[in-house]
Amino acid sequence: MNICLIGTSNSIYKDGYAGGLEQSPYISHVARNSIGASPSIIIPYFASQIDFFQFDWLILETAINDRNYYKYGSITKKQIREFIEYGIARALEKGCLPFLFIMPSRKAFDKETISGLIYKKIANELNIPILSGFEYIQQYAKQNNITIADCFIADFHIQKPIACELGLKIAEILNEKRDIKPLTPVYKYHYEVIDLAFYSRKTIHRKTSMLQCEFACLESNDQISIPIKPNISIVGIAYNAAKTVGSLYINSDQPVVKDLTTRYVSQDKALLLFMVPITGNCLVHQSNQLFISLAATEQVETESSRFESFSFPETAQKRLEIQALIIKKPI
Repeated sequence: MNICLIGTSNSIYKDGYAGGLEQSPYISHVARNSIGASPSIIIPYFASQIDFFQFDWLILETAINDRNYYKYGSITKKQIREFIEYGIARALEKGCLPFLFIMPSRKAFDKETISGLIYKKIANELNIPILSGFEYIQQYAKQNNITIADCFIADFHIQKPIACELGLKIAEILNEKRDIKPLTPVYKYHYEVIDLAFYSRKTIHRKTSMLQCEFACLESNDQISIPIKPNISIVGIAYNAAKTVGSLYINSDQPVVKDLTTRYVSQDKALLLFMVPITGNCLVHQSNQLFISLAATEQVETESSRFESFSFPETAQKRLEIQALIIKKPI
């Protein structure tokens, strides 16, 4: 089986659950589309560009970050559902079966998460196989006579040997469920990715051992003009969190000022790709040009960062490295 994986930070580790998938005798290839610390906005970002015809299964694993972003008002329940269903529909159109995986977090073990409920509801309504990592870890801890906390490295990452076993378990489920007949969700919008480096005079190429991207650079007085058709909504932003301090201004019908600052910019890294949703109504009605820029100090933020408790001194130089806008248009 050939697997397409769209997941968050837990899917990046070579010896994590993705590594367990790759070790399984049932699986020939795993194509990882992994973005850490980002919610389900990563699904339309990747799904709009992937040819699912070459895959047998699509694994979606964003629930852990959907919960974190929802908790801080940085994603809506409606968005979580729409993003997941779009990925499912795109896969099924090409004969690729969907699988939903709820990655557990240590802090959320005593409660039902909103993202977990959404994942389970979609799985039940569309006849899609699902695995709850919370249930798996609870069982694992009981069978091995250890505590739940013993299963985790940190709040959002389980011990790698356990994660590897979890990946093998997922592979077994995929092999058993190859004859399922899921229902295809109806979606009213298509998503696209606008590469902002193409429209910018100032760009920078960033590279790591796993990823490379071209970013548009925005500093004071810089502006990018993008040709865009009416009735397009801006629903997400992909940017370099390692080098971004400040807010992005988007001059849509209802202008948006989105704070993109995170605590990760203080780390010694050149590239950390993040994707965040726009929760407000960022719609372009009539104009065929969209303008984005670094927000001025006096412009009030309409959308806070998921890391709003982290801030820089007023004297810190504001600078954005933006890779893409994720847009939604009616079909």
